[in-house]
Amino acid sequence: VHSMRKAQSWLKRNRPDLVVAEFHFDPELRDRMSNLESLMAGLQRFAPDAKVVVFIDRMHRSRLDSVKTRYTVHGALDYPIDESSLEALLETIAKEGK
Repeated sequence: VHSMRKAQSWLKRNRPDLVVAEFHFDPELRDRMSNLESLMAGLQRFAPDAKVVVFIDRMHRSRLDSVKTRYTVHGALDYPIDESSLEALLETIAKEGK
């Protein structure tokens, strides 16, 4: 899905094993710092066992670290996404699930 609102709605009907999301920092948000926090809260409620992979702009890594103090992120990859790094991360997550 391409919006957080649609993702939240989708989570109410589905229980994913893995979620890949982009981290978008928005300094104008009052109660959170990014789009990811809404998604992570929904995952805690509807799919607590889902693994989360984040695609992120390198300059926002420190902000992701703040999010990771409250929510579990199983991996993060900087843009531009390296295909072999993504494959390795997904393989690691798959092995953890066994």
